[in-house]
Amino acid sequence: MPEYMLVMNQGAVESRFFDIPPNDNWKPLKRTPKPQFNVETEDCVEISPLITETEIITQWQIIKLAERKPKDTTLHITEPILNNELYIPKVVSLRQFRMALKRVGLFSKIDELKNSPYLNQTQKDDLTEFLEYSNTIERNHPLIQAFAPMLGVTSEQIDQVFQLADTL
Repeated sequence: MPEYMLVMNQGAVESRFFDIPPNDNWKPLKRTPKPQFNVETEDCVEISPLITETEIITQWQIIKLAERKPKDTTLHITEPILNNELYIPKVVSLRQFRMALKRVGLFSKIDELKNSPYLNQTQKDDLTEFLEYSNTIERNHPLIQAFAPMLGVTSEQIDQVFQLADTL
């Protein structure tokens, strides 16, 4: 059964499997394979999908990890540098995430979304459980990918929220 994504406000909102899409707002999802990358010096993350007239295509971005060499040793360690603007944490605590959302003004928008007629009850419940009972929040969690376009938030803005959260 093919996978389709719902497009609202020029953003992909959610994906489901259908034999036939229910209406024109659902477009077929074409999943592209993760590109090859060097796990020692790079990371590969899924970014916002490309939305065309006929389909939605997943996209990937390879991110270079910063390098550090400890003094007086030949050991070479490759790890992200926390103050590096290219470093985007993959996971933050729920407390950090909520504090960052409040500081950038998205927390109240999420409350508005919970009461939105665009979400069914299951989606509202999922969003509430996710933002109130998770231990950690993952950058590439499907709920973040699904609800961000509904809030008018870009992938780059999500990265910025995670960068801010990592400092709190």
